[in-house]
Amino acid sequence: MDWHKKVTALSDYDFDYQPQNSELVALEETLITPVLNGEQENGEESVKLHLSQISAVENGVEFWSVADEQRFNLALLSVKLLEGIYQQGY
Repeated sequence: MDWHKKVTALSDYDFDYQPQNSELVALEETLITPVLNGEQENGEESVKLHLSQISAVENGVEFWSVADEQRFNLALLSVKLLEGIYQQGY
């Protein structure tokens, strides 16, 4: 897998971008669940994002399934908050 792709985000608002260099662990032969993800993280010195075997390609963009519910929920909440702010016209 090629992990070195550039992503561009456009916004009407200034935001503080802080890149993160977390390691990605691709588990192409394993279906990762939240429980298995937690077990994997227990043995790791630093937390890594575990990518599961479930993936899809849509309009040339590849998507993967991840099992980190806590960080996913935080990211989803951030997106929903920004969406609400944008819709309010701020």
